[in-house]
Amino acid sequence: MSAEPAIAWDRVDDARAAFRACLDALSRPGTRVRGLPMPGLAADPGRDAGAGILLALLDRGVALACDGDAETARIAATVRGLTGACETGVEDADFVLAGPGGDPALAARARRGSALAPDRGATLVYAGSGGRGCEARLSGPGVEGTPAAALPLGAEEVESLRLANASPPLGVDVLAVAPDGSLVGIPRSVIGT
Repeated sequence: MSAEPAIAWDRVDDARAAFRACLDALSRPGTRVRGLPMPGLAADPGRDAGAGILLALLDRGVALACDGDAETARIAATVRGLTGACETGVEDADFVLAGPGGDPALAARARRGSALAPDRGATLVYAGSGGRGCEARLSGPGVEGTPAAALPLGAEEVESLRLANASPPLGVDVLAVAPDGSLVGIPRSVIGT
């Protein structure tokens, strides 16, 4: 049996803070949420904050896929080992860790739920400083004031997300971590253009 990696993560306080940040981000789509706890699984703040989100949200019986480079795969494997989550493909995953080098059409491949169970749509966690970033107009519940938001996603990723969330309540939830470790949430009920 291998030992767990040494991480700076309190399973109660840090998990609670990360969970609260995710709720805040999803309830105020397009708004930056700061202060995510960092577990020390990656040197890059964006990747490390993404790992923290997954440590807070995953447990046994949850399926995690990854889409990205070798570092993304390493982080996903470590998180699975620490949480007991199982490995699966993007199409069957409850959560997907997306990193640099991944498929920009990922949202279109992810599970979007069904008419009887829209909550079965996947949650995509975009993490890593892949140089992405674009502005998008958001529409839907929770979008306040100016609907334009600076998203830590590329234009192709935003287009894929728009298509995946075109038939609410079906779609995917997105937690996108910027290179500085701040978080932007886009729930499945929100469409970006």
